[in-house]
Amino acid sequence: MKDGKLIKSLIVIAGIVLGQAVLYGPSLIGQKILLPLDLLASPGAYIPLTPETARIVPHDPVLTDLVFQLEPARRFAVAELHQGRFPTWAPYEYGGVPFIWPVYSPFLLLECCTRSPVILAWAQLFAALVGGAGMFFFCRKSLGVGFCPATICAWCYPLTTFFVLWQG
Repeated sequence: MKDGKLIKSLIVIAGIVLGQAVLYGPSLIGQKILLPLDLLASPGAYIPLTPETARIVPHDPVLTDLVFQLEPARRFAVAELHQGRFPTWAPYEYGGVPFIWPVYSPFLLLECCTRSPVILAWAQLFAALVGGAGMFFFCRKSLGVGFCPATICAWCYPLTTFFVLWQG
């Protein structure tokens, strides 16, 4: 009986991981970074305008928060944690402000494990596993559907627009 539940759990987990591997595979193995760094080449942003950078066209300027706000905050939190301090004060913003970015989310705390931005894809995989497992249990317990429909919902939920567009 326990072997059947283990196999069913592994099927649900494997489907969620497979979906994330299709979406973020190169980022999970470190070939790509899950940040829109082309935004740094926008005029007046960070990289000086040269003939080489003039050819770079930013794909989605809406994602600037990922590069200009969230990644510097993550790097600051990593530096503070590696120095043995829990980041509570951000001295480099304005005249100093309270720093609450990594305090309440286990997903953000996972991102503070390393300075490498490869961890962003792994944090997304972890969020997909939590969300997919939650959808599976919701479908099974609250909706009362069978294993196969609940599994398909668990596989598809991390691939919805919310997870893909808000991966940052």
